[in-house]
Amino acid sequence: MTPLSILSAAVLTPFGSDLELLLERLRAGPAPGDAPRRIPDADIDAAAGSAPSYRDRASSMLLGAARLSLAGFGIRPPVPDPERFGLVTGSHRGPLDSYALFHRKIQEAGPRLAPPLLFAHGYPNAPNTLASIALGIRGPNLSFSAGRVSGLSALMHGAIQIEQGRADRVLVAAFETVPAAWDNPAASASGASGFSEIAVAILLAPAGDGPRLLSVAESGGADAALALATAAAEAMLRSGAAGVGSILASLPSPPASAGAVRRFHLESFFGDAGGALGLLGVALAAASIRASRSGSILVASADAGGEAAAAVIG
Repeated sequence: MTPLSILSAAVLTPFGSDLELLLERLRAGPAPGDAPRRIPDADIDAAAGSAPSYRDRASSMLLGAARLSLAGFGIRPPVPDPERFGLVTGSHRGPLDSYALFHRKIQEAGPRLAPPLLFAHGYPNAPNTLASIALGIRGPNLSFSAGRVSGLSALMHGAIQIEQGRADRVLVAAFETVPAAWDNPAASASGASGFSEIAVAILLAPAGDGPRLLSVAESGGADAALALATAAAEAMLRSGAAGVGSILASLPSPPASAGAVRRFHLESFFGDAGGALGLLGVALAAASIRASRSGSILVASADAGGEAAAAVIG
C-alpha cells in the first residue's frame, strides 16, 4: 500500500487521554487487578460536548474521541469538504451499554414498554451514524465488527477509502463500552472480569510529515514486517495466553525474527477493550514516533476465532 499520514490521534480511556502519559504507563508495567474499567462520565462529556437525549454512551465516546482527534489537527466540526471526508469504525462488542440498558428495561416494564430507541442504538453501526451527523461527515461511512481485530480492520478499510480515491481524509475509530452494572466485584465473579472501555480516533490522509501508516493487513499479508507481526499475534493465540488481545512491538531494522521483537501485551495494561486495543496500539505507536522522530513500530491483534491483523507505523 501507499503510506498514509497519521495527522492526529486521540483516545479516551479509564486512565486519561494523554497519549504521552499512557506510553509511560505502558513502560511502567501491567495494571493492578483493581484498575478502573469505565471512562469517567465527566471525561466523555467534556470531549463529546452537550449530549442530546437520544445519544447513548457508545456514541458519546466515539464522538468525543473523534472531536479530540479533529481538534489535534485544528479542525472544528463541521468538517471541511464533507463529501470527501470518511468515517470508519470498529468494535468487537458494539454498544454493550445500550444492549444492557434495553434488556433491563424489558425486565422492568415488559417488551411492549421498552424504549424502541434503545433497540436501534444496539446496532454496532449506530454510534458511527450519530457521529457522522454530529461532525457533518458525508463521505464513506463504514462499520466493522470483527472480534478483536475490529480496530485494525477499520484501519485497513479506512486506508482503502483513500487509496481508491473515495476520500481525501478518513477518521478511523474504535470503541468498546462496559455497562455500569458490570463495573463491580460481583460482575467480575460472574465472568465479566477484565472488560474495559476505550475509544480511539485517528485521522488519516495522503502521506506527508509526521508518523505514517506504512502497511496494514489482515491474516496472510505478504509484507515481511506484517508477516512478522501476524506471526507474533498468531503465536500468542496458539500459546493460549489469557485473553489473547493486541500487542505493540518495536520493529528491529532489519527484522530478525519474532523472538527479537520487544512485545507489550496491551490487554495486560488496559484491560479487555476488545477491538479497540489494536487501534489504541496504533495511536500509541504514532505518539511514540512523533516524539522520537525515528523507528518503526508494529501493532498486531489476534482473535480467538483465529483471525489476525497487523499494522506498521513509521
